[in-house]
Amino acid sequence: MAIKLKAPSIPATDSASPESQPATNMDRARFIQGAERRPDGGKPQSRTYRLSQAFIDVIEEESMRSSMGNTDVIKAALYGLSLQDENTRNAWLLGSKKM
Repeated sequence: MAIKLKAPSIPATDSASPESQPATNMDRARFIQGAERRPDGGKPQSRTYRLSQAFIDVIEEESMRSSMGNTDVIKAALYGLSLQDENTRNAWLLGSKKM
């Protein structure tokens, strides 16, 4: 059994329209420049938080163990939290109050 498809009718375009004109070197350069630009991830912001000594000890211990900076350790913890389901996140948030 064969399926027959109707060919779409494409209206004739005006040759004076901008889409039908060949691209200039400037257009090509602008296109390439736009493609080479890195996406804007936003500028990092400096934030200040108050942590108890227990949290500071955990951050510094992990920083020493992994030989990474404190910021990297905090980023890793937030990344791990973001991967958890909502129930686990809530349990961790409640558990952090006991620390």
